[in-house]
Amino acid sequence: LARLVSPLHAHRIMVTNGTATTGWADGDVVMNLHFGTAFSGGGTTVDGFPSYDAPVESALAIWNQVLGRSTFKVVHAASFRPVLGDGKNSISFDTTTPLGAFPADAVAMTFVRLSGTRIVEADVVLNSAKFWNSYRGKLLTTNGGQPLNDIRRIALREFGRVLGLDYPDQDTPPQAVTAQMNYTTTALDTLAQDDVDGAQSLYGAPVTNAR
Repeated sequence: LARLVSPLHAHRIMVTNGTATTGWADGDVVMNLHFGTAFSGGGTTVDGFPSYDAPVESALAIWNQVLGRSTFKVVHAASFRPVLGDGKNSISFDTTTPLGAFPADAVAMTFVRLSGTRIVEADVVLNSAKFWNSYRGKLLTTNGGQPLNDIRRIALREFGRVLGLDYPDQDTPPQAVTAQMNYTTTALDTLAQDDVDGAQSLYGAPVTNAR
């Protein structure tokens, strides 16, 4: 498993054994979604999605808009049980992580395997003991006053970790930057420039077609 360490400024890049990762190899990064395409019993999220599958795919699409040499691809309603070390990338709900219980304040954790400097597997686990929905704008709470986690913005952050980024506000000392990659969730519900800069430092910018 990789540990995540910071460079000197702004976005943080994964470092293992003193060497910064070079991210994924060129091409597709396949993410298996384990939510299904509709809620049991029907209904929608606050922002109108028919399942958690849809906002999570939306988060992948947001990252794809800024990536150069690699692209997220989606597998819907994956039927296999996610297991760290199976060579497949997954995002799913669970009560525990591959390494045991969630820390008390953790709503999600990402576990990354490396081969040399390349990322070869990444699993995102969402804490099913927390309250979830999908919505835009300011942070919401439940009727009981508990935080209501927006799955799309949490997925955006964790997919940044899948790409090889980490939390700038967990640096030593903490970095005060506007970023979706910050550990502390805010009203920011899309990527900030710091997030884009971090991703493009690993994957380059998308190629645009000149007229």
